[in-house]
Amino acid sequence: MRTSEFLAASMLVAVFLVGCTNTEEPVTANSEEAIRITAGIGETTRAVIDAGYGTDLNVSFARIDNLPAGTNWNMPSIDAIRTGGAGNTAITFEQEQNYLAANGVSALIGYYPRKTPEAGTANPLRVVYTITGDEDIMATEIQTGWLAAPFEVFTFNHLLTQLQFICVGSAEAVAKWTAVTSITIKNITTELTLSLDKTTGASLTAIGVANKSLLVKNCPAAVSVVGQATPRTGYLMLYPVADMGTVAAAIDLEVKATYGGEVKTLPVSITNIDGGVQTGQSHLITLTFAEDGTIIAEAGIAVWQPGNGGSSIIPPDNNKKSNSNRMNKPIVIATVAILSGFTACSDSNPTPQLVPETVVNLEGAIGLSTRVVIDSGYETDLDICFVRQDETGNTYGAWSLYKAVRSGGAGNRPIRFEIPQLYPVDGSHIRLHGYYPVENEVDPVTGKVIFTLDGMTDIMATGCLSATAYAPVRTCLFRHLLTQVGLVCYSDRAVLWGEIVKIEAVGVHTRQELDCTDESPRLTDVSSAEVIKNVIVQGITGLFLPQVDEGDALLDAQGYILLPASLPVGTDGNPLRLEITTTKDGRGNEIETVTPVSITVEDGFLVGKRHVVSLFFTTGTRIQTSFVGVEPWTDHDADELPI
Repeated sequence: MRTSEFLAASMLVAVFLVGCTNTEEPVTANSEEAIRITAGIGETTRAVIDAGYGTDLNVSFARIDNLPAGTNWNMPSIDAIRTGGAGNTAITFEQEQNYLAANGVSALIGYYPRKTPEAGTANPLRVVYTITGDEDIMATEIQTGWLAAPFEVFTFNHLLTQLQFICVGSAEAVAKWTAVTSITIKNITTELTLSLDKTTGASLTAIGVANKSLLVKNCPAAVSVVGQATPRTGYLMLYPVADMGTVAAAIDLEVKATYGGEVKTLPVSITNIDGGVQTGQSHLITLTFAEDGTIIAEAGIAVWQPGNGGSSIIPPDNNKKSNSNRMNKPIVIATVAILSGFTACSDSNPTPQLVPETVVNLEGAIGLSTRVVIDSGYETDLDICFVRQDETGNTYGAWSLYKAVRSGGAGNRPIRFEIPQLYPVDGSHIRLHGYYPVENEVDPVTGKVIFTLDGMTDIMATGCLSATAYAPVRTCLFRHLLTQVGLVCYSDRAVLWGEIVKIEAVGVHTRQELDCTDESPRLTDVSSAEVIKNVIVQGITGLFLPQVDEGDALLDAQGYILLPASLPVGTDGNPLRLEITTTKDGRGNEIETVTPVSITVEDGFLVGKRHVVSLFFTTGTRIQTSFVGVEPWTDHDADELPI
């Protein structure tokens, strides 16, 4: 090593001891110097992709000289190796690259996987890929450099989107779903062209028709019981087309699995990804296998996981950014050697250092509940709260309540705490449990919350979330904990019944308890005799009974009520009992009349479902009931149903 390099290295050590400042070595003008660069694997729009690639990565670079006049790229492409490790690590060219003499300007752009571009050197340069779902395609920005202004740090950015898949269900469902054979994504594009332009940089486009199918890699072989195990995660990397994963451009799945001893092939559509899939994002698709033989899909944001195209495990790190300081020349290598023994802020250490997070950053969705899709169209901000419990030694301390707001919109939306929540600096665990509505206090010792039902206010909860600064929690799901019953009222003799004064559900157990230590949220009935009472159905008071003649279509539900399902309701042994008050007695007499009705449905009313029941007012003072069906959860007017 030259004397000047030793001096510079010594100075750098001294600087390091008082701070983490990078130092540049001066360049001798008009001399030919080797190009020394570093590169990270970093941040993309809306999603931080951590640079934890632990093994060496075979990459390529393209180069063009004598800018701005230069028009042709050097051929062939330049093979290189990015040294494994987190942050910005060294790039080693297989054929040494030098700056041009006399301050001639060169441009470099990196890409992965390593592949020779199509024939020709004209701008733009094109690299063609045929993906199988395993590959990770990345490219750096275009940079210019010369002797007096060397290249800065490069960043390899992900150009695909990744889908992850887990298969879960209740214990009863798992007993029926005995195996998962395959998950196939249909109608996708696998032929891609990476264009490398000397001005605009890298861009990835699809060629051909979106008519290919790909099997999910590492596909789960079985359904896992919700909350009892860490399910196996499958994955697939795809080219993100516009609105992919929304209603406008659904992701079509074909799931093959064994149910009750028979192999079933079920179509599943993913349409609930807010804004569609995005370049550089990984979306976790939860496939919930129901006891009745159906499959329900829900999507959220996940941490990017490895494929087999050279990627390795990428741990989450929302705070790490690419180092923008220039690191060039042989002095960079000296810096790595000298400082490797320190616990410092150098990103060049080939051993990844797990960086703790400081602030609890959460996104929340309102969506999936047991055995049913709950529509997640909550367009306005929602006042929620989280209760928190901190680990102290071998136990946990008292529960505390912190208010928050979930931003309106479908899918995973940001959660803003009124008081920012921080992870313990010592790496100890915290527990978080979110719920709605916020007007209910938690018992600081037991972690239990009491709710009083009024028939129109939803109750939702996330279940207990455990996290540390080194294993933070990033997403949560608010699940509906009540059942919703919609009522359709009509008559072929409306004149005999007059107006509906009110409808009441009889003997509702209005006091319900949430245990914040439960990973799967549920309500427990704790109603005493004095709180078991009648609750009014919403939206139906003062309704003039509609006249429906034979052959007319069934009306939409006019009223609704939210009820607990902690005890079986709507079964033969415990039917839902209604008292219906009308202005006439069913014979045309003007006398206020109360008519009792009992309602039963198969399996009873279930948590998270909306059951629609018809009430047919006919002759002879009779009201006939029939079960219409199960629908997605309905968002009512905020003044009536503040959910």
